Amino acid sequence: MSTKERQQQALVALEAAVARLSPLPVPQLAAEVMALLKPDAPDAMPRMISAPQVALEFAPDSNMLLGLADNLSRQLQHLILEALQALEHASLVCLHFEARGIGHLGYLPTRRGLAALWYGTIEESVRASEPPGPVR
Repeated sequence: MSTKERQQQALVALEAAVARLSPLPVPQLAAEVMALLKPDAPDAMPRMISAPQVALEFAPDSNMLLGLADNLSRQLQHLILEALQALEHASLVCLHFEARGIGHLGYLPTRRGLAALWYGTIEESVRASEPPGPVR
């Protein structure tokens, strides 16, 4: 497959990700992002993930677009950051800086977050942490 074809495929995936995730309410969006942190087994170590890594999970190869879809990439990043903020506010994830190598900032599920993953209560936990009424 040529580079141009791979870029076209990546653009379609990015468009589809933004179109699918944009209308989701924040608790549902947060659950989609949190699902990427779920370990394979209850006793397995959770994985750390960064916002750019989450974007690649939703839109594979989107990092190869290099300026071809900046607006779409920003939209996807904003959605991911909004979800991560909601998860952090609900105490389901925490920021972690891995100092090995060049350093890496990412998110790790908390014990509460892991429990919510295993019990399927991410949306409820995020919803419970939201402020009541409309945000002004």
